[in-house]
Amino acid sequence: MREYPDEISRLQGMRAPISRMENKYRFQVIMRLRPEREEELTAKIHEVAMSRVKGKISVYFEQNPQNMV
Repeated sequence: MREYPDEISRLQGMRAPISRMENKYRFQVIMRLRPEREEELTAKIHEVAMSRVKGKISVYFEQNPQNMV
């Protein structure tokens, strides 16, 4: 996301509050995007995340989550 340094106002990676479910480790990345280019950035973030999926790794993408668990 180096292409969009001014549009991402917050980026933080961390372990999920429930760090392991169904024998799978969980992590979360929280991003706060500036609204001007939100649709474009959301599509790009999804594209980058899905391009990294290999083997037993799963990626889930959620906008405006109601529950951060």
